[in-house]
This record gives sequence, C-alpha cells and structure tokens, in this order.
Amino acid sequence: MGGTYLWGKYSLQYIPPLTLGLIRFVAAALILHLGTKSFLPNMKIEKADRGRFIILSILVIPINQLLFLLGLRLTTPAHSALMYSTLPIFIYLISLSYKEESFAWLKSIGIAAAFMGVVLILDERGIDFGSDYVVGDLIILIAVMAWAFYTVVGLPLVRKYGAIFVTARALGLGTLMFIPLGLYYSLDFDFTKPPLMAYMGVLYMATMTSIVAYTIWYWALKYMDASKVGVINNFQPVITAIMSFALFGEQFTLVFIIGGAIIFAGVSLTLKG
Repeated sequence: MGGTYLWGKYSLQYIPPLTLGLIRFVAAALILHLGTKSFLPNMKIEKADRGRFIILSILVIPINQLLFLLGLRLTTPAHSALMYSTLPIFIYLISLSYKEESFAWLKSIGIAAAFMGVVLILDERGIDFGSDYVVGDLIILIAVMAWAFYTVVGLPLVRKYGAIFVTARALGLGTLMFIPLGLYYSLDFDFTKPPLMAYMGVLYMATMTSIVAYTIWYWALKYMDASKVGVINNFQPVITAIMSFALFGEQFTLVFIIGGAIIFAGVSLTLKG
C-alpha cells in the first residue's frame, strides 16, 4: 500500500528494522491466527502442501519483509517505490517460466508502460541515480524478487485453501522463523523511547499492509493473472503522492499528471492483454 513507504521510513527513524519487524509481524500473525481459528476452524494444511507453505513463509518474512525494512533504512521512499515498480516484470517472467501465463504483446507493452510512468513520477520526486542509495536499492530489489516468487508459488495454494488461510499460515510460519532473530536484536532496545506516531506507523504496517493488503493480493489472484495483479501495484507511487498531498501539502505537477496517465494506460493495456 502507498502509505507503507512513508510510515516505514518515519518509524525506522526511531525503531531499528529488526525490532520494528518483530512488533509488526507478531501483531499481524496473531490477528490472522485468531481470525482463521474463529472463521476457518476446520481447515488444515495437507501433508503434501507443507513444503510449499514453508517456502512461502521463508519468502514473505525472512526474505521479503526483512530485506524491505533493512533496505528502506538505507534508501528513500521514492527509491523503494521505484524498486517495487519492477514487481510486475518479475511476476510476469516467473509466471511464464512456471507456465502459469502465456506471452502476450498487449500485456507486455502495458507492463512496460506502467513502469515508465512510475519512473517519470519518481524521477521528479527525488530519484538520485548516483551511488548513495545503491546498497539499499539492491537490497529492496531482492525483496521484490522474493515477493514475485511468493506471488507465483502461492497460486496453487490460494486456489485450494483461499487467500485468508494461506496469508495467515505463511505469515505465521514466517514470523516464528523471524522471532529468535528479532528478539536477539531487541533485547537492549528501550521501547519507551519512540514517540507514539512511530508505533502508529508500525500498527499501520501490521494491519493495513501485512493483513489487509497481503490478503487482498492473494484474493485477487483467484480472479486474474498474477502479472495483472502485479501491475496494479504500480499505482502505489500515485497513492503515495496523494497521501503526501493530504499529509504534507505537496502539490501535483504536470509531470505527475502525465506519469499517472501513463500508468493508468499501462495498467489498462495489461488488464486487456
């Protein structure tokens, strides 16, 4: 979600990445676990699917989200959004290799157009193509590739178990893997020091990102190709800009309007492809 970059960057000023991740993941995993226990009490993971669930849990927490938090501390929200705008490209390529999708020119052109629209918007908003942020950008790019694999590998499970159950179990298992590391690096942290707004940012990421956005992501995969779901992600810089306008009074520019129109056109082409 668009606010993840803004809230994440703000909260990381006061809370170290591994500690922030510990709070966020445990909160999200507990809420999802209680939800599935209440509404899906009889659903169990079949033995044949356990390995795939473990792979998903490794991809979503220890790799994707841990690297996202580490990378975000070393780069800017604009750079993070740019790295994530490559997501539909990776999803499309992986889907082709897994034979989940077939090649289509209209879809390919749409994905490329949406990416260029993101580049246009973010270039105006502060992309520095120098070396200052290269380490953070590369870390986030690896996180993006992990999320692309998480998307495609999870497809058969979503069709079988549903989005809520798969999201809950993947985040739950991933959180269990992360807890020892998170606790180790949080032992000396003073939890009373960060301001309330920093914890509000963590709460936003736990609920709106880890629970709502992740579940909607998998739910959408039941109704459209993974690459089409992925390209919708490229609306995030537009959402982030709108939130910046609402929160910080930033003004929309002609470049933003043109870039947003290109993204909209690219997404439209992809959805028709």
